Amino acid sequence: MSNTDIQTSKNYKIWWSLLLIDCIIISIFGILMYVMGLMSNSQALLSSVGQDYNSYNPQAYSFINFLTAVMGATIIGWSSVMIFIVWYPLRKKENWAWTAMVITILLWYIPDTMVSIYFLNWSNAILNTILLLMIEAPLFGLKYTKELL
Repeated sequence: MSNTDIQTSKNYKIWWSLLLIDCIIISIFGILMYVMGLMSNSQALLSSVGQDYNSYNPQAYSFINFLTAVMGATIIGWSSVMIFIVWYPLRKKENWAWTAMVITILLWYIPDTMVSIYFLNWSNAILNTILLLMIEAPLFGLKYTKELL
């Protein structure tokens, strides 16, 4: 094996590890959202996106908590599938796994960011873009190593 082959293998492992860490971070974020939704003080979430939470009635608080918990649970499920794809087929350098990761990220990013912009929720659109770059950078790093089968 030449030095170039060894370096490429190290590069693949680095990009793969970064992608796995990113997926775990997303899963932790989902867990935090789920827990926050179960707590009765989602006002902190509302105030962080510039909402005046003092104007909401108790039923609105309950509904916001419900939506926060459901969104957290959805993120947990989505990130768990991404962790599985990264851990097994992508570690084995299966090209379809790379394609699946790119598709799932884009299918989340495009509609989520469009609706954030539509409702003028710039903080969510910016967070989405940061997450997109965080995930796509290692994905394209993996593709650049040219080790995918």
